[in-house]
Amino acid sequence: MVKAKHLPGKVQITIAPNRSLTWQQSKLIMGTLALFCLSIAIIWAFVGAWLILPFAGLEVGLLLFLTWLVSKSTYQRQIVLLSPQYISLQKGYGKRLQGYLFEYSQSYLITYEPRHPEDTLELLLRDNCKSVPVAEFLNLEDQQLFIKLLQKEGVKLHKVKPSIAIDC
Repeated sequence: MVKAKHLPGKVQITIAPNRSLTWQQSKLIMGTLALFCLSIAIIWAFVGAWLILPFAGLEVGLLLFLTWLVSKSTYQRQIVLLSPQYISLQKGYGKRLQGYLFEYSQSYLITYEPRHPEDTLELLLRDNCKSVPVAEFLNLEDQQLFIKLLQKEGVKLHKVKPSIAIDC
């Protein structure tokens, strides 16, 4: 998801992954699946196959952990602030953001074209001193929208074609 907001003398672009479920909906799905798995395990334990209980517990624990991990990754965001003097990039989850500052006149966006048609672009915001990946979690359409917004604001673009490697 890419949102642009025009401020006095600046443009703020907020980038976030597309999210189909809220945290409450994720918890509901996790709880439903955990209840279902544990109820089957308890029925088998009453029948006499009690050894299934620890494995069902491990399965439910792994399910909860992986669902939490995926849900957490959808709450990351990046904020690009464009002004005539600098480009500010903030990356992180929620309020914990890392900040990078680029001099506007020396900055440009590098796009590495994908090797496969279903891959996304690799985008790097770069100046003379540093290079930082940006918008790596976006789908291809959102990445292209992000590139167009940056170009509209005058950020230079360098396209890099993939090299062809021959495997023997």
